Amino acid sequence: MAAVSRRPKDGNLLDSLSFATPVVESVRQRKDFSQQTFAKLRKVAFLPHSDRLIWLGYSEGRCVALWKRCDDASEVVEPFDELFRLELDVDPSDLCAFSSELFCVSLSSGYIFVFNSRNDELVKVKEFAYVHGKGNSRVLCEFDSNSIISGSSNGSLAKVDIESGNVILISKGNSGVRSVCTLSGGSLLASGHSSGHVLIWDCRAKPTKPSVVCVPSKRRLDAVTTLTTHPAHASLISFGTDLGTVGFCDVRGVTQDLVTNSFDVTTATVTQVSFHPECGDHLVCASADGSLVHWDVSSVTTSNVSSGTRQSPWLSDSLSQAVELDTLRCPSFGAVNGFSIKGTTVVAAIDMCMLYSYENVSFPIGSGSAT
Repeated sequence: MAAVSRRPKDGNLLDSLSFATPVVESVRQRKDFSQQTFAKLRKVAFLPHSDRLIWLGYSEGRCVALWKRCDDASEVVEPFDELFRLELDVDPSDLCAFSSELFCVSLSSGYIFVFNSRNDELVKVKEFAYVHGKGNSRVLCEFDSNSIISGSSNGSLAKVDIESGNVILISKGNSGVRSVCTLSGGSLLASGHSSGHVLIWDCRAKPTKPSVVCVPSKRRLDAVTTLTTHPAHASLISFGTDLGTVGFCDVRGVTQDLVTNSFDVTTATVTQVSFHPECGDHLVCASADGSLVHWDVSSVTTSNVSSGTRQSPWLSDSLSQAVELDTLRCPSFGAVNGFSIKGTTVVAAIDMCMLYSYENVSFPIGSGSAT
């Protein structure tokens, strides 16, 4: 049985995450697997439309690895097969997958590599040097089918065309970039910074300054460590911060004052938040305290706004009373540095040289709940 709890009414999620209670109704039996990687894990991602996944190792085991799920892992000791591992000279920082064979990796040296995984081998097909001058390439996100956005600790943002190699500097001089995501079908870009600001950039014209500047956290200088966009509502984003806050906000029509629905979920850094790509009422949150939690707001009541459109449950005042929390991994040794979702499976990159796979997670696949 899955461990599920509702958030307490006092406005703090910490107790719920630590003391989840068994759900009463019958659910699919979840299966949890783990496998040693012999490298500290930075990021992991499923390749689109594929059963392959990529993970990044850093420190002494710095590498890029291509794995796949065993055909019948229940009968074997190790649930994954390693197809290829390519050692790197410097630490990788982030990962962005374009297709079932093509993906990009950013490096602490400031380089960005483009890899092809055809025939289950990893081949570097392109590289872009010093995208941010002397700064690193810290975070990546896909901009369109040919371009990526790269953010650096030196505060600069750049758009890189992986076909032509053209690099366009979007901004510089801001505080360190900790997270990036695209909005409104790629016309807008959100960047989270170490100063605690979220900047919204209009990419339809060459931006000279952000169109929106906001501080989503209630705490000062609370770095925005992760950003993600809702799969159905293009202006709705979720964020996580260095001091353990997770929140939700709609940037549509915002000028300066951003109204957020935010919660204290941990005393450690929130390393990643991500909506399920098919089920917008479901989100997964990872933290440096070792926790990995599935949020379900399908039971949250919403009211119609004056325009007649349905309010997102993530912005509802009743979210705090109705959200269900399924603790996939309790706070424990080994930070969860990243995860990836595909179908009813969540794979997590653990700092203690382990890859975890949580299968049959209670996502309502096929129920049309991308709301």
